[in-house]
Amino acid sequence: MDIKSKDSGQPWYVMCHLNPELIESLLRKESSGGFCKYGEQPSPFRFYVPYLYMPVAQRPAGSGEQPADIRPDADFDITAALRSDFHSFVFIQAPSQRVDAIVHSDWNQKARLRLHYYRDHEGNSIQARDDEVQRLMDTFRDKSMGFFIGQPVEAFSEGDEVVINTGSWAGREGVVMDKRLSKGQLVMVVGMNVFNRTMSINFTNLKPGDVTFKNADSGALFTDNPVTQLEEETIDILSHRYNRQNTMATRQDDAARLRRLAAFDRVFIETSDQDYPRVLSLRLIGATLRQSARRRKFEEQVRQALKGKAISGTYDEAYLMTALFIATRKACHRDAAKDYRNAHPDCPDTLRRFLSIVKKVKAKPST
Repeated sequence: MDIKSKDSGQPWYVMCHLNPELIESLLRKESSGGFCKYGEQPSPFRFYVPYLYMPVAQRPAGSGEQPADIRPDADFDITAALRSDFHSFVFIQAPSQRVDAIVHSDWNQKARLRLHYYRDHEGNSIQARDDEVQRLMDTFRDKSMGFFIGQPVEAFSEGDEVVINTGSWAGREGVVMDKRLSKGQLVMVVGMNVFNRTMSINFTNLKPGDVTFKNADSGALFTDNPVTQLEEETIDILSHRYNRQNTMATRQDDAARLRRLAAFDRVFIETSDQDYPRVLSLRLIGATLRQSARRRKFEEQVRQALKGKAISGTYDEAYLMTALFIATRKACHRDAAKDYRNAHPDCPDTLRRFLSIVKKVKAKPST
């Protein structure tokens, strides 16, 4: 990488070459005048070969056991994929005539592997803004931000629009492509288009505090404690539903809240995650209150999680039984949850709050 000279924000041409080490050497020689004919003056330029400045993909040493929830080669796979994404890219910051002269130089034209322009689907050469390339350089130095390169993010993408608050891309707008719950925390994949929308850079481990949601409702939902947020909102709406003083205005407001909470239905969570029973139960309750067609799917998932049990032996099972009662109105499910509460004086307050609400619900006879 040659970055000695100060630039004036001039764009970088995005180029390709199949041998990063070779093109680094050839461009350094070209920039220093090593290919100049007698009497010609060197014409220095800046260049950057990302592959040479990226972390090396190394498989974990030894054969010790890895935690069950982590793939042993996860870091290797991510790093290897990233190096593959950038293997052929070269960035050159120079006037168009200088870049064209490099491409058509004798040493390039006679080579078996040639440096060539990276072009869009219409055949146009691609230029990258100086700030994008500088941020890319900083990103490779920042070991805390995982990312990958993907296809351009479509303008009509359904993901939440956000502004990144952290790292070298702070201030740039992106789209949330994926949300996952893991150990009580929300983790997002946020993508943004770069290099004239010919590709996207996707950050894989951003937390709620790392972004600002452009939609205030999404910002209020996806907090540092998203499951607790979902739980509190659900209990509040449920208490309104079975309150005799429930007004038309309250019902309309709660209907809008339920529609917002439905965004949690699209958040991925592993069945092995400690919060899975709570999240699944809350999804079923929400779908029931919305009279959504998703209720059947969530009810089936709750039954699968209970594995045919009719008695609540754990807090999670009592939580699932409570959700199943709200969905089916079958008294046996509420009774199973109540029996667990009565047998466990230290039962968490959340279950007690749910049961204090649903005790007012008229149950159907158990069959």
